Amino acid sequence: MSRKLLYLLGILLTILIGTILHWLLSCDCGQKSGAVLAGSPEQAVVAMPGGSAGQAPAIVPDTSGQSALAKFRERLNASPLVLYFDTGKHETTLTMAEQQRITEIADYIKRVPGAFAVVSGHADNMGDREDNISLAMKRARFAGALLTGEGVSEDRIEYLSRGPDEPAADNGTPDGRALNRRTVILIK
Repeated sequence: MSRKLLYLLGILLTILIGTILHWLLSCDCGQKSGAVLAGSPEQAVVAMPGGSAGQAPAIVPDTSGQSALAKFRERLNASPLVLYFDTGKHETTLTMAEQQRITEIADYIKRVPGAFAVVSGHADNMGDREDNISLAMKRARFAGALLTGEGVSEDRIEYLSRGPDEPAADNGTPDGRALNRRTVILIK
């Protein structure tokens, strides 16, 4: 065989092995190697091919649904949904991306027993402290109403008012104060 042909075969073999390893390590191999037999993704079972001819397929739990939900919660909490408000306001207009995230959070909470949202309202430090604490709670309630509008039960939302006590930025600048007028939504 010529060197060029051996070289090309080596490249093809590398690509093939890389593709197989990628498929095995980054996909739900249980679903690709067997058929889902019953239930929701959290409670499904997968038929795995038997070891020898005539042997019945093994039935194993499919935890990929649970794993996907846990990854979603981790991803959301690593980069939580933050809604920003104008000075003195407790309502805001959502972007399409923010509305989509509200829908995703609501779907998660409705789907996972025991899951709930923690909505923290925040304010800048301008004006009366008690007024800012009250305003921050109104902001949290506004964000919670977005979730209940998507079908989340009120008892699965925890509301917190942080007022001006946990600033995200320097309250000494207009830009910093704008970043502090917010709600943060996490999943627990």
